[in-house]
Amino acid sequence: MLTVLILFFIIPILIFIIWYRLGIAHPPVEPFTGNVNGILRQGIIEALNNDINKYGKVFGWYIGTDKWMIVADPNMLREIFIKSSDHFNQRPVSV
Repeated sequence: MLTVLILFFIIPILIFIIWYRLGIAHPPVEPFTGNVNGILRQGIIEALNNDINKYGKVFGWYIGTDKWMIVADPNMLREIFIKSSDHFNQRPVSV
């Protein structure tokens, strides 16, 4: 019983407070799905535009339990991808 409690309640709570602890704004999350339902309900472009207007040009999303940081500032993107690319080597490969 304790194992079930830990797996289904405590671990998701610990996962979903990471952006909060880092001080990064993010929309409210739902258990297990994160922000997926809200994104699918609005559509990704509309969800991005709404969240950029509400949370600023840097904010977080939870896709399931994965953490995504959304950066919509061109100068910051230039800094990340060009000037500091050696610090960000764990990015997924885009095709």
